[in-house]
Amino acid sequence: MFSIKLKGKIKESPFNKRALLFGELSQIAYYTETEVKKLA
Repeated sequence: MFSIKLKGKIKESPFNKRALLFGELSQIAYYTETEVKKLA
């Protein structure tokens, strides 16, 4: 039972990190796009 929980946590953490990273990248892309529109 404990090993299953541990494996679940290991599986979850990289996904959460990837989701955060992707979220940050998309946010940066969105902001740079709006900045370019403001300058143009």
